Amino acid sequence: MGLYGERFGAANAVGAGLMFKTKTNWLLGAEYNVYFGSKVKENILQNLYASGKGIINIEGVYDEIKLYHRGFYTMGFAGRVFSLGVNKNSGIVFKLGFGAIQHKIKMVYEELYLPALSGDSYKGYDRLTNGLMTYQFLGYQLLDPRKRLDFFIGVDLLQGFTENRRSWNWDTRERDTRKRTDLQFGIKAGIIVPIYKKSKSEELFFED
Repeated sequence: MGLYGERFGAANAVGAGLMFKTKTNWLLGAEYNVYFGSKVKENILQNLYASGKGIINIEGVYDEIKLYHRGFYTMGFAGRVFSLGVNKNSGIVFKLGFGAIQHKIKMVYEELYLPALSGDSYKGYDRLTNGLMTYQFLGYQLLDPRKRLDFFIGVDLLQGFTENRRSWNWDTRERDTRKRTDLQFGIKAGIIVPIYKKSKSEELFFED
């Protein structure tokens, strides 16, 4: 969504986090996620095209450059579990987070045959972008008292306040100085590995 949606298509993400829950169901934690996709909407290599058809390598034939979406975000967060029954560790979960986000375009090619992208030249095309971010999650969490299945599932929304960090874009022949608002929306699910204290009054557990 936003400028982010103009650059990339849908993506997947994987990550892990550590979260502490108090006996009053308040949550504090941190997590790190990497995301990846194969849909890049921007034609960042247009200035390298020969007759508008494609990119010719040093052997005089059209070559293929594959473009991928890569990025990560890391954050600290706080939230709360609103229990729905006798199991006070399970119920509706709401979390707010704050951290940093980065994304770029990864190019896969044979550098030997494409001197225009050799060395650090790719930096003029990869659109390396990063900045601060805010995050919201709303979902459901289950911590089974019988310790058979522990998981969470819900929807999340991320807002990145970012800038292009490259000094020059070779394809547009200008520097991109726009202040960006990158929006991501998705479905998030994972397995929880709980570590209980002996008193059972507080729990420390991991998310995958």
